[in-house]
Amino acid sequence: MIKIVLIVDNVLFRSALAAAIGGAEDLQIVSATGGTDVPSDGWGGCPDVAIVDLDTSGDQPFAVVREVAQRLSGCRILVLTNGSAPNALGRALHAQVRGFVSKDSDIARLCEAVRTVAAGGTVAEARVALAALSLPKNPLTVREVEVLQLVAQGLPVSDIAEQLYLTGGTVRNYLSTILRKVGARNRLEAVRNAQDARWL
Repeated sequence: MIKIVLIVDNVLFRSALAAAIGGAEDLQIVSATGGTDVPSDGWGGCPDVAIVDLDTSGDQPFAVVREVAQRLSGCRILVLTNGSAPNALGRALHAQVRGFVSKDSDIARLCEAVRTVAAGGTVAEARVALAALSLPKNPLTVREVEVLQLVAQGLPVSDIAEQLYLTGGTVRNYLSTILRKVGARNRLEAVRNAQDARWL
C-alpha cells in the first residue's frame, strides 16, 4: 500500500482528489491538508509520496515544497501544476521533487505517476517541464546580486554601503534598479522574487 499525503489549498479540489485517489486499491490517503497548515502528525507521519499543488500555496509556492522536503525525510514529492509558476517549478527541479503532473491530466494518469514516483522513478509531463525550463535569464548584474544578497541578510543601506565600499546614495540607486528589474514593490519582495527565480 502506497501512503500519500495530499497538500492542496482548495478544499473542493482537495476533497475530490482524495476521493478519487482513495478509490485505488493500492493507494491510501493518510493526510489531506492545505499548504499553510501543518497537522500535528507532521502531514501523515511517514508517507511514501506527497502530492503538492504548486499553484495554490500562497505568495511563495516553493516554500511548501521546501517545508515538505524538510519535514518528511525520504518522502517523494509529486507536484501538481498548470505551469503558471515557472519560477517555482525551476526551483522545485532542484529540490526533492520527483514528478510534475499537469492538472489537465486524468485521475488514472495521476495515480500512475504516484506509483512511478513511489517506486523511485521520475515523472515529467512535457508541457510542465517546458514551463520549468523557460525561466527568464538573470537580469541582475554581479554588483546588483551582491547588494540584494546583503539585503536578504537584513542589512540596512548604511551597512551595505560600508561592506561594498559604496556610498549610501549609490546603494539606494542599485536598489531602485533591482526593484524595477525583478518587478518588486519593496526590498522583501525583491529578495523573494529573485530567490524564486534562482537569481539569488
